[in-house]
Amino acid sequence: MLLRWARHGYRIAEQRAEARLVALFESDDPSAIDAIFGATNLNDMLNRIETIHATTALDRRLVEQVQSKRAAYESRAQALASERARQAQTVLQLDQRRRQIENALAKRQRLLASVQGEVQQLKVQEAAQQARLVAEARKRLAAEQAAAKAAAQARANAAAAAAAAAAARAKDKPKTTDAPATADRPAR
Repeated sequence: MLLRWARHGYRIAEQRAEARLVALFESDDPSAIDAIFGATNLNDMLNRIETIHATTALDRRLVEQVQSKRAAYESRAQALASERARQAQTVLQLDQRRRQIENALAKRQRLLASVQGEVQQLKVQEAAQQARLVAEARKRLAAEQAAAKAAAQARANAAAAAAAAAAARAKDKPKTTDAPATADRPAR
């Protein structure tokens, strides 16, 4: 906005200077020599010289105004160029920082994916290990139950055999009624 204003002021000052130069070229403005030799009396000569000085002072102010506007315009243009260069540098730095962040994010995402893959693999291995342990425990339990059942069956068979043997001995033993103790039998 300031640059536009400075450019506009500079153009106006240039247009005024151009108009004055054209006017000087096209007009027959008297020079100091014309004022001296063309004057009819001393007062007329002083008036003409004063007019020439006033015109020259006005021209000088016009030139100074153009130079001032040009300097302001160039200063603002240079400041704008510096600002644009600074902004371009900032954009470049921000772009580099964005790329660094994107690279770091991509690296972390790859690491996360790797860790998630490892976790998934560990879960699969753990599930397989658990399934193996459960199968082994079931086998052991089945074996222990079968052994316990076999032992119980063996005890039952042994008890039945002992009962049968006891029954067989009792059957084979003669029945005696209050028989005296014999030497064959130990006393109690």
